[in-house]
Amino acid sequence: MKKGLILNIVLAIAFFSFIVWKYRNSDNETKKLYESLCKEYPSLDINDYLNCRIASIYEISSEFRNDSDFMRITTSEEKKYSIDVKNCINSSELELEDALNVGDSLVKTKGSDTLTVINNNGKYFFKLNTNVQ
Repeated sequence: MKKGLILNIVLAIAFFSFIVWKYRNSDNETKKLYESLCKEYPSLDINDYLNCRIASIYEISSEFRNDSDFMRITTSEEKKYSIDVKNCINSSELELEDALNVGDSLVKTKGSDTLTVINNNGKYFFKLNTNVQ
């Protein structure tokens, strides 16, 4: 009976140790992936200039985003950006993910904190969040 109890205790300790190891390992992998994405998709900055089309949109899992006003895109010029906006200036209910689609045009002048999205539905002006990353 003591051998069975000792075996159960050892198995329980091994099981919980595995769970802790797995949790820590997945947290490290998530952190590495996040850091990699931040390098691959630098933040769109006030000093950036854009006049391009969206070639692709990187689908962001919920663990890497706070809200729907943050997206990672690749332009037709194959430049990659993370776009974080505060709000849509001309439509308070419109969120960035609802306005951006592959093929839409993006315009941003250097020194401006406003990103213009031009698509079939019109022009939308988004105020950049300058406190990114």
